[in-house]
Amino acid sequence: MYCPECGFDAGDANFCPECGADLAAVRAAAGRARTTGNQRRRPRPAAAASSREGREVKAAPAQTGRQPAKSAVFSPLVIWLLVAIAAATALAIVFIVNRSSGTAAGGGSQSVAGVSTSVPPADTSGTYAELVQRANSLYDQGAKASQDTSANGQALSAEYFAVAAKVYAAAWKKQPGDPAVGTDYATSLFYSGQIDAAIKQIDKVLAKNPTYQNALYNKGNYLAMKARIAKQDGNTAEATKLFAQAKASYEAAVKVDPNSESGKAAAQQEALVAKGQ
Repeated sequence: MYCPECGFDAGDANFCPECGADLAAVRAAAGRARTTGNQRRRPRPAAAASSREGREVKAAPAQTGRQPAKSAVFSPLVIWLLVAIAAATALAIVFIVNRSSGTAAGGGSQSVAGVSTSVPPADTSGTYAELVQRANSLYDQGAKASQDTSANGQALSAEYFAVAAKVYAAAWKKQPGDPAVGTDYATSLFYSGQIDAAIKQIDKVLAKNPTYQNALYNKGNYLAMKARIAKQDGNTAEATKLFAQAKASYEAAVKVDPNSESGKAAAQQEALVAKGQ
């Protein structure tokens, strides 16, 4: 939107990057509850190859009394393999593209229609609005690349999300607070294979916006994925604990608005994790 004070195109920012005017109040008065775009961004449960949008660990499993474990950073290909397995049993991850907003494979070797195989480096320069717009574009490329279910397509998608996460991080550092941008940042981390980092970021969003539905829903996705990985590894106790945490997050999302797209998706996922799937 354009700032009513100075006329600057502030995009989705809550405060004008040029004059600092409070745009959230103006946006509310206009009767619009926007996120960082239209229907095109954010993970939800349903098949990455057919649709997708997701999200990191604070309310996730507490570490045991020993020594804190290192953050879980799983290979993107491992994550996509698990998603494919889940899809075979009726569960996978999809993008609710509502834009709440080291490379895995060598650039140039992949071939995905409509997606450049040359992933650009993370450009973290510019204003807050420019950073968010740039990160959103990278996120969209990653979402599009994920439609190619080959190893190359998934590797390319992970590369785009990794770069998008770095740009979102720069925007968040410059102006933290927008839950939509914070959620897209977390989701980008998630789809680049950094699950714990994604949970940590989404917890920051929820700390100040405890009823932000997309964050609650996506946190459920992140925790559910960790649970499935633990289950695949034979760690039944950890998987059970994580499934319970994912279920609680989905329930909280449904409670916010059971009739919204995210609310309905959360209800479906809640039923699955309740069965340990």
